Amino acid sequence: MAIVAHVDHGKTTLVDALLWESGAFRENQVVAERVLDTMDLEREKGITILAKNTAVRYGGTKINIVDTPGHADFGGEVERGLTMVDGVLLLVDASEGPLPQTRFVLRKALDAHLPMILVVNKVDRPDARIDAVVNEVYELLLDLDADESQIEFPIVYCNAKAGRSSLEAALLKARQRFANLTMRSLDSNDPTLPGLLESARREKEDTERTLAEQAREGPTAEIPKDVGIRDVQLALPEKSAVVAFSRYEHTSNPALPSRPSYIAFVIGPDEASIRAVPIGPAKTLEDLVNAWGVQARGSHLTQASAAADQSYREVADRLRRRIWDPIAPALAGVSRVFIVPDGAINFVTFAALPASGGKYLLETGPVFHYLTAERDLVRPPQTTANKGLLAIGGAAFDDAPVARGSAAPLRSVCAPAGSLQFADLPGTRDEILDVARIWRGTGDMATLLSGKQATKRATIGALSKRRVVHLATHGFFLDANCRPTAPSAMLTRAVGGLVPASARARTTETSPLVLSGLALAGANNAAKRPAADDGILTAEEVASLDISGTEWVVLSACDTGLGEVAVGEGVVGLRRAFHIAGAHTVIMSLWSVEDQSARAWMRELYRARFSQHLTTSDAMRTAALRVLAARRASGESSHPFYWAGFVAVGDWR
Repeated sequence: MAIVAHVDHGKTTLVDALLWESGAFRENQVVAERVLDTMDLEREKGITILAKNTAVRYGGTKINIVDTPGHADFGGEVERGLTMVDGVLLLVDASEGPLPQTRFVLRKALDAHLPMILVVNKVDRPDARIDAVVNEVYELLLDLDADESQIEFPIVYCNAKAGRSSLEAALLKARQRFANLTMRSLDSNDPTLPGLLESARREKEDTERTLAEQAREGPTAEIPKDVGIRDVQLALPEKSAVVAFSRYEHTSNPALPSRPSYIAFVIGPDEASIRAVPIGPAKTLEDLVNAWGVQARGSHLTQASAAADQSYREVADRLRRRIWDPIAPALAGVSRVFIVPDGAINFVTFAALPASGGKYLLETGPVFHYLTAERDLVRPPQTTANKGLLAIGGAAFDDAPVARGSAAPLRSVCAPAGSLQFADLPGTRDEILDVARIWRGTGDMATLLSGKQATKRATIGALSKRRVVHLATHGFFLDANCRPTAPSAMLTRAVGGLVPASARARTTETSPLVLSGLALAGANNAAKRPAADDGILTAEEVASLDISGTEWVVLSACDTGLGEVAVGEGVVGLRRAFHIAGAHTVIMSLWSVEDQSARAWMRELYRARFSQHLTTSDAMRTAALRVLAARRASGESSHPFYWAGFVAVGDWR
């Protein structure tokens, strides 16, 4: 197999990656980059002058590889190499596309009737044009009079320098195409879309299946898989406990029908401190959670402040008596509680439940932190080498600059027939500037993307290897009854209500990861843009990324904690997607957050974490306490809508 390409498209780097992947080098072996560039002039200029050969083993097959020059001055070496091989890898840069030497080497390969595999390299480049580049290769083949058999070829997508699996890159592209077509199908009568959508689904599922068969260890591999209760207990910090909720089928007699119920398991530091606390029938609790959620999301804030606060307290007090009071006696002396939610409890902010004397559990109770599972506590201490802040806000959803002073009444995607339209959020640009000013005190770098620069392609290209990612934009979770969840007079980051999966109108059985996501630059024209840069970053696309080592992903948009509830598995949406991608902690909202309160809360959060160096759980509590205190001091409403919308899930440190 000969690797052919234009100069500097990454041939020799690809060979390095193939050699490492095939086990040609020891894990601790020091190997120079571009190992096949052995001539001094080659290493000095960074180009291949003479063709070289090597070999790798795949399964039981030995594959001989010829690395050919990419510079036009050494075309003779390419022609000589092509006489020795059975096929070619045509390597093309994902941004630059086919160039003059690409045309030369491809013509020679076609003349020799060599089968071809197209390799699109450097797919991580912010300016990558993956779909366009593939189309340009097809056009080049037609221009070179390729026959029908030569136009059919496999395509591999990769980042050779990072050694990233081509299947991972192919999966990202497949998921982007599927998500783009899904969004277009929500409000289109185009008869060709169902067929395209089904084809995209098959492509995505085939790639997912192949990748799963390789049993790739993902970012969660750092947590041991055989974690037991004793491991969790040993990992508990001082004066802390786990409260793990479970929704289960309760029955006292196997001959009688079961009844969905909730139970809480309290896990302290020793065996004697493990207790099971029944919570009661699922319907009773879920009705209370739904009623509380309506109040917490600010549905009564059009009333006078005192009346709205009282209305909230009456409903929240009933929920607290059901969900917290039975557990509290088992937590005597505990100052930090790790909540592992299940079912409807995923949407409860415990710190916002009322306490005596007009206070909240935020002020009188322990520090609350959320885990996806008990085993999250066993995660080794963070030793990430990731650097810098990536902050995205003020995106130009219409591909036009965001006008200062113009403001969206809602951060909302609610629209008839499922069409996605997002109003400008100029305040989010101010928010990322606030965050960047505080971040500057860490001495680390900060990258800000705003306006027309806040594209999906630029975001994906900038996400990896960041210590903190801050996304201030519209979030969405699509359902059939998209309703505003706060008064329209307020400036909120809103996306509408959550409804049960059975109520959602879907033309196809679509993953909830496709129906939740974030809006970026150009999102209002998504149907007219390529899938790789359509302005809609779905949770499914996020799950395909690698952000291993990222300490925080802050989703400063509304309802980013929502999604479809899978009992026993948590919430399938953005929070799940960012954890799959490798984030240690995801900070997100459970309701539509009032714009200026969200900005103030974020300032306090970053100060507590990066100026005072508090743990994540302590920084979350401190931010809420400061916003609450400031509102009381100025005579404003202390309603939790303004300060309790955000929760953190994952590593508490």
